[in-house]
Amino acid sequence: MNASSAALSKALIDSLAKKMADSGAPLTKPVLFCGSFQAQKISDLFGWSPIGGAGAGLGGVRVNTIMTQFFECPVIFDAQMPTDTVLIADMDKVQLRGVDVPGKGAIVFEEMGKVGASWKYQLYGQLGLDYSDPNFHGSLYGLATS
Repeated sequence: MNASSAALSKALIDSLAKKMADSGAPLTKPVLFCGSFQAQKISDLFGWSPIGGAGAGLGGVRVNTIMTQFFECPVIFDAQMPTDTVLIADMDKVQLRGVDVPGKGAIVFEEMGKVGASWKYQLYGQLGLDYSDPNFHGSLYGLATS
């Protein structure tokens, strides 16, 4: 869902959650992934500290979980996420899949040759993620980054 350079807001997150629910996403294990800028925005939007009073020695908040009408999900900081994007992925629907090496399979254990009195071997695998139906996941992109 394109945010059109708008700042991240509760309304945008709620709209994305509704869109995912309306499209039939099962929302069994949603996880929100974001970079540092949007993680701070989420903490600003949803943060509240009942023990942050004077003399408590505690300052600031870090939001680890958000709750919408349709799901509750952890917030995960991922340094590889684009600054202008927030992703909600249903981790129940994401699976590790092997990508076959032609004639060998997805995971290969092969002999590399003899060196002195020992043999050298190689373990090689090509793995990727199967996201299943894209309607199970949602993203907000084009968010403001300043």
